[in-house]
Amino acid sequence: MSDIIRYGAEGGTGQGRQHMPFSRAVQADGWLYVSGQVPMRDGELVTGNVTEQAHVVIQSLLAILAEAGYGPEHVVRCGVWLDDARDFYAFNNVFRHYFGEHPPARACVESRMVVDCKVEVDCVAYKRPPWSRCSCRFVGDPAPLAKGERLADRAARSPMRMGSYRDAHAPQPIAPRHASRVVAHE
Repeated sequence: MSDIIRYGAEGGTGQGRQHMPFSRAVQADGWLYVSGQVPMRDGELVTGNVTEQAHVVIQSLLAILAEAGYGPEHVVRCGVWLDDARDFYAFNNVFRHYFGEHPPARACVESRMVVDCKVEVDCVAYKRPPWSRCSCRFVGDPAPLAKGERLADRAARSPMRMGSYRDAHAPQPIAPRHASRVVAHE
């Protein structure tokens, strides 16, 4: 069993029903990486201004998140590509509508697009995996500090007391290799 889950690994269809050779999203250890979304519905580009296209793009992004069991509150970072930097403020209004309560980190750049659109958005989301929620401790894990207890006090009581770095790395006397065979000469 793989720890990596690929959503849409068979590839979707792009403009002109062309096969796209990548996953819509990939999940690994609680992280979800969502591929860049452009304003498409049923393999056809949605035309209109940046506001209309941004709504389509972010709704597609949220649909992929939901398919994997994530929501906008799990998004930790978005990457945004705008065809025209003058669309920055209009895009921000749409972005705020979807991520206002849980704003992720974000990078936004002006770039020529591979397809004829005004905006593209990708994201990375994180949700703690269910298996990491256990309160198990490994053998040898220290118990949590009691109220008012200092780590130094615990270390002083420990049977495995550690000295300073200098003590640990000080030159140690080396015993003769065959000390039992040394014979004194008179």
